[in-house]
Amino acid sequence: MKGQIAFLIVLIPLFLNAQERCATNYTEANQSWVTHPDRFERWMTQKKSLLKSSQAFSTSRTTETYTLPVVFHIVHNGEPIGQGSNLSEDKILEQLDILNKDFRRMNDDASSTPPVFLPVAADTEIEFVLARQDPEGLPTSGITRKKGSKTQYSSSQDDQLLKSEVYWPAEDYLNIWVTNISGGFLGYAQYPFANLPGIESEFQNYRLTDGMVIDYEWVGINEDTPSFDSYGRTLTHEMGHFLGLRHIWGDGGCSVDDYCEDTPRASGSYTGKSPPCEFPDDLRQCTEDAPMFQNFMDYTDDACMNIFTLDQKERMRLVLEYSPRRNSLLNSPALIEPIQTSNDLGIRRILSPLIEDCNNTLNPVLEVRNYGTNTITSYAIGLYINDNLVETVNGVTNLIELETEEVNFSEHLITENTTNHLGFEVLSVNGNNDNKASNNSQSITLLPTETIPVPFHENFENELSLTPISEFGGPSEWT
Repeated sequence: MKGQIAFLIVLIPLFLNAQERCATNYTEANQSWVTHPDRFERWMTQKKSLLKSSQAFSTSRTTETYTLPVVFHIVHNGEPIGQGSNLSEDKILEQLDILNKDFRRMNDDASSTPPVFLPVAADTEIEFVLARQDPEGLPTSGITRKKGSKTQYSSSQDDQLLKSEVYWPAEDYLNIWVTNISGGFLGYAQYPFANLPGIESEFQNYRLTDGMVIDYEWVGINEDTPSFDSYGRTLTHEMGHFLGLRHIWGDGGCSVDDYCEDTPRASGSYTGKSPPCEFPDDLRQCTEDAPMFQNFMDYTDDACMNIFTLDQKERMRLVLEYSPRRNSLLNSPALIEPIQTSNDLGIRRILSPLIEDCNNTLNPVLEVRNYGTNTITSYAIGLYINDNLVETVNGVTNLIELETEEVNFSEHLITENTTNHLGFEVLSVNGNNDNKASNNSQSITLLPTETIPVPFHENFENELSLTPISEFGGPSEWT
């Protein structure tokens, strides 16, 4: 498809303004955001008012630099590392450096911003680092690799499939999937959600797809990409969407807004050859102000992008401060170097029961793992039903570092046609307290049969755990 697009550009250059490069507005998870922008914008207006009110009672406001933990999931076609879609670590680090420079306005081409736009050019004071620990609290490079089940993934049909290949909890990790995208798209992202009546549950349902997808050919600097050179700005563009920015032309004509006052309205997108990064003043012009085609949220070629604005900065930072799955990234354990302790038995996942189990007879089973440095010879794990301790399993074992085993509980009856809450907790290890509390507890809520949604998607999110387990893939995909 990418070769086909290059062919169309040569033969029909008038289509350049309409060519789609970003699939963000076409993914299922973003449909409510696209079709009902007023709801999100009302939320955004409320937060801006709240911010201005707080500033009115403060003589100065110190801007904090926000740091987000990212994990690159390389979903490849089986090539050796560094070839084809299985990108090298150096290429990922190059891309991360580009992303940070663009968001901090330390990009080399910042000097190319036209003088008329310099007063609104912004350092967003947002930075990105590779995750330092994985969902199980183990050290990580912030890069995973997985041979995909397909050679190409469609943004409209394969989004859930791609992300089920490997996924880390979106509350703690900014997931970036790098793969071969079909249809000629360079990438796409999932918009943030707001806790607004009518859409908060809808966006909660998409936590398992939250993040962004980038075609491997557009990661880092690559002067051999189809139709125009790549300088790593696809990820910068999609990160803008992830943090609440719209395309600079508002995805419409002159009457459609991107809700940023300092970005002049434009009649459409712009994709042009470069250099030079110029076009006639009247192209896409809606007012006497020239369109800001240099903005990272346009479709401009990478070599011409060089600016986020002050309003865009405010918008992204408000999303980080108030949108639930964005705000939690700021305090993610992934930002901290993992600390290994001596006695540390963790509950890795609940094997039984599952949320969709309808039987009132339970046979609970856990998978536990030794995360500590000591060999575990004994442990005690409690089972709670509706907050009441009903059983304690005292296990005798010889579990070496990082080894796993199953823990089986007795049969228990629960009340049918009501909600039942099951909790599991590590009570002791080797006759002493466990040294790390964060992985000692997990829980599951069993809903009455008639309340289980159809089609049903199993969810292993655990209220007591700091590292909830994905319904897609599970911990086997984390190592």
